[in-house]
Amino acid sequence: MQFIPLHTNFVRGRSFIQAALVSASLGLMSACTWVQLSPEAAEVYLRTTSQVSECDRVGTANVNALSQIGFIDRSAARLQDELVDLAKNEAARLGGDSVVPESTIDDGKQTFGVFLCGR
Repeated sequence: MQFIPLHTNFVRGRSFIQAALVSASLGLMSACTWVQLSPEAAEVYLRTTSQVSECDRVGTANVNALSQIGFIDRSAARLQDELVDLAKNEAARLGGDSVVPESTIDDGKQTFGVFLCGR
């Protein structure tokens, strides 16, 4: 008969619980949106290239956000929303009222054109 100390099972159970809590926390954090839209950016619109053909280009917004938290990939939709909000914040700072995606998301980075359309 082999002797197994009682505390070994406790430690194993405790490690499992800690790992489960860390995993759950990372999962919840990956669903969070961290970017706050500034009050001025609330008036900035996401548009298509054809919608800004009559607008004045005022700049470019090169934005980035975490595509992963730890080893967990973030939701593509949440990442896109966060990048758009970052672009809108930058557009408001540049005096624009519209943003247009000019690249795809690559490692959490995306480029947007900033335009002034006068609504």
